[in-house]
Order: sequence, then structure tokens, then C-alpha cells
Amino acid sequence: MNDDSIIATQARSLISQLRQEQEQKSRELEREALAWRSARLREARQQARRRVHRAVGLARERRNRELAAAKAEIDAEHRRQRQLQLASLLARVLQRLPAQLVARWRDPRTRSSWVKATLDDALNRLGASAWTIRHAPGMEAQELPENHGNAQLTWREDADLEAGLVIEKAGARMDASIAGLLASSTEVQSRILSLLNGSTARSQS
Repeated sequence: MNDDSIIATQARSLISQLRQEQEQKSRELEREALAWRSARLREARQQARRRVHRAVGLARERRNRELAAAKAEIDAEHRRQRQLQLASLLARVLQRLPAQLVARWRDPRTRSSWVKATLDDALNRLGASAWTIRHAPGMEAQELPENHGNAQLTWREDADLEAGLVIEKAGARMDASIAGLLASSTEVQSRILSLLNGSTARSQS
């Protein structure tokens, strides 16, 4: 074997070895490339999911804010409408109340309840002694007792009173006429509003 043959043989052997090393290196590089690509794809999918979750979260928060704002607006409008309704009802009640009180006084049954409640209240406020009672027209003689508890009663009809009665005792005075009952407009309105609120709550339950 001459020198050329030895060189050729070594060259072929070296070339074969280099090709094997190159193929092995290529396979390793391909595996690394596949692994890198898989990792990048996983990371990209995770980032995409995070972006979607973030977008969904932001959309949900925005929707919740919009719903809360809409609910607050609806509630405010409901309160405003309710206040307007109560104000309208209050005005109508106050307008009709004097006439209703007159009608109540003219009915003997309700007038009797009015008088008894006033006399009972006067016992607590004025104490038992001699009372002078001015009353609106319409009471019969049998409705005018001489005593109530330990109080001595003197009755006088007063044509200036449209309904109700006024009890006087030594400078003290208890006014259960229409004017007296409606004298404190703030208290009257407060009581009527309380009744209206209770009526509305019952109607909605």
C-alpha cells in the first residue's frame, strides 16, 4: 500500500467519522431546536392564557363597575320618585285632613271617641279639678258629662270651633280642636309621613 492509499483510507475514515459526528450533532441540534420550540410554544400559550384571563378579569371588573353604577342610578331614581310620590300624597292628605276631621266630628260614634280620648289625655296633662270645656256645635246633652274621673266639667258650645274641643283649667289649656290638632305642622307632617311610609312598606311586602 502506497502513501496515497494510506492517506485516502485515513481521509475516508476521517470523513466518515466527521459525517457521523456531524449527523449526531445535527440530531442533537434538532432535538434542542424542538425542545426550544416546544418551550416557546408552551410559554406563548401560557402568556396567551394569562392575557385572556387578564382581559376577562378586566372585562368582568368593567362590567361589575357598569352594573354597580347602573344600580346606583336606578336606586337614586327610585328614591327620587318615592320622595316625589310621598310629597304628593302628603300634600293631598294635608289638604283633605280638615274636612275629614269635620266629618269625623259630625259622626256621633267617632265624635264620642274623639271626646273620650281628649278627656283621658287631659286627666294626665291637666290633673283632676274643675275644667271649662269649649266644644264645637253638634254635641247632644247626653254627650256632656258633668264629671270625668275626678275632674268637674263645665261645657260651653263655641260656634267659632268647626270641630273638636278646648279644655281650660286655671290658665292651663289643652286644644283638641282642628286648629289645635294641626297647629304643629312639622309634627303633623312627620306623623303623616310615618303613616305613609308604613302603608307603602306593607303594600310592597
